[in-house]
Amino acid sequence: MEGERTRRCSIVGTLVVLVLLLTSGGAAAGDRTTTGARAERAAAEPRAKAYGFTAGAPVLTMSDAVLATQLDASVEAGGRWLRMPMSWLVAEPERGELDWSRLDRVVDAARDRGLKVLGVLGSTPAWASASGSPTSPPDDPEDFGAFATAAARHFKGRVRNWEVWNEPNFRSFFTGSATDYAALLEQAHDAVTSVQRRATIVLGGLARSQFGRSQAPASFLAEVYAAGGGPHFDVLGVHPYVQAAWAEADEVTVWNEVQDARRVMRQQGDRQRKVWVTEVGWSTWLAGWTQQRAADQATALLARAESTRWMGLTIMYSIQDRRANITAVHDNYGSLLTASGDRKVLFDRLASRR
Repeated sequence: MEGERTRRCSIVGTLVVLVLLLTSGGAAAGDRTTTGARAERAAAEPRAKAYGFTAGAPVLTMSDAVLATQLDASVEAGGRWLRMPMSWLVAEPERGELDWSRLDRVVDAARDRGLKVLGVLGSTPAWASASGSPTSPPDDPEDFGAFATAAARHFKGRVRNWEVWNEPNFRSFFTGSATDYAALLEQAHDAVTSVQRRATIVLGGLARSQFGRSQAPASFLAEVYAAGGGPHFDVLGVHPYVQAAWAEADEVTVWNEVQDARRVMRQQGDRQRKVWVTEVGWSTWLAGWTQQRAADQATALLARAESTRWMGLTIMYSIQDRRANITAVHDNYGSLLTASGDRKVLFDRLASRR
């Protein structure tokens, strides 16, 4: 009897396990069916822990060997993204004459290494503006829309995250007004999403305020909303650079500005929109950051992103120092490598996190 009872219990237990497996599998399949589109969208966007790098405009002209070195370093350091210029000036130097070769080279090299690309649309060609300056808004915003359509079509399946201009609140990169920018944002949004329905549009990374040079992020963003730009972006990009000489106080100032910009979004009912740090860096020049302090700043920023619900992707500028000249601030923004190719402290710090 005891043996028979044992066999019956075994049979019943087996049946229960089978039923549970079947029902849980069915539920999982149902969940996949009902949430498939949402999951696809989530997979296309960076999680809070995602980070990457940008080499700026030089990425379009550096040699294949240097490009390979920098992208390989990015991957080894745990980077998952490359931010790069989708330069209108480079791709369409003459109206209607499109040449994607320089952009294709970088996009394909990044994708070969498993990196996602954040493309920055901007830089007006001379033919599109009476001023002839790449920092001027085009005379006809629809010309920019036509370029954005062509870019989205050409890179469909390879690039689906698009930032509209670089630091449009900073006079060195955009000489138009917030209203001018809102017109370009609308053109880019409508153009890209007409080709790539699930594309993510980033309101161009806003620079910190600098008297006489850049408008405060919150003020600029409020004017973009007032000009009708609200429906035309998915993510707000910010560039929270901190000055090394007075880092502690300056960090508070910079992040207060980010919070002020987010407050504008909340006031507009956009609580769910994320904030991405689409560029930030720490120059290790003579009067700047030591490599150790730069690494501390970078890891603290990544920790902030990981612990802040409304933050997402972080992009660090740049990958490698330009030249071995410690007296020049812009030559020493390499996050990972010195000009001679030696690993910086941050490289090892990030590699150890993987």
